[in-house]
Amino acid sequence: MYPFGPQFVCIKELCAWEQLNNPGFNPIEFKGIRNEAGRNSFFLSARKSITLTGAKGLIASAGRYGGTFHNS
Repeated sequence: MYPFGPQFVCIKELCAWEQLNNPGFNPIEFKGIRNEAGRNSFFLSARKSITLTGAKGLIASAGRYGGTFHNS
């Protein structure tokens, strides 16, 4: 099915979207995240992803009516 699990595929899709639509995206930092994604102990919060890579398409908000959203 997935060689590295479904989380790896999702992370690659986020990277592809950010590279196309965000000139401030940090692909070097993202490469480290991608390398960790195949491990069983891997955990990546939306906020951590946003701060490390400069993602603009991923939105994380806390509180009532909060959640995690991604532009498509």
